[in-house]
Amino acid sequence: MIRFEEGNNCFNYRVAGIAVHENSVLLHKSLNDDFWSFPGGRAEFGEPAEQTLMREMREEIGAEIEVVRLLWFAENFFTYDGFRYHEIGLLFPEIAGDKQVSRSFRPDGV
Repeated sequence: MIRFEEGNNCFNYRVAGIAVHENSVLLHKSLNDDFWSFPGGRAEFGEPAEQTLMREMREEIGAEIEVVRLLWFAENFFTYDGFRYHEIGLLFPEIAGDKQVSRSFRPDGV
């Protein structure tokens, strides 16, 4: 994973997908966190962003997807778990895949 730490500072490179189904957006949240995020994760060194997203969606929701195009490049600064983060994120829109992606939507998940 591309993540570098120096003292209490951390650089993170993250890739995420934006999936929309019937006017709902797919988000996920860890049990111990109080925030939501788009499904995705950190790239392995030398792994293209598209492959990272395909791997992460397979790992997180069991879906095989096709990455269409890059939508957004985001630079985020935040504090989490005692670290000051500087995060670079790539967001890909409306990931296309099999019905496994739409089955991941739960109306009660908000």
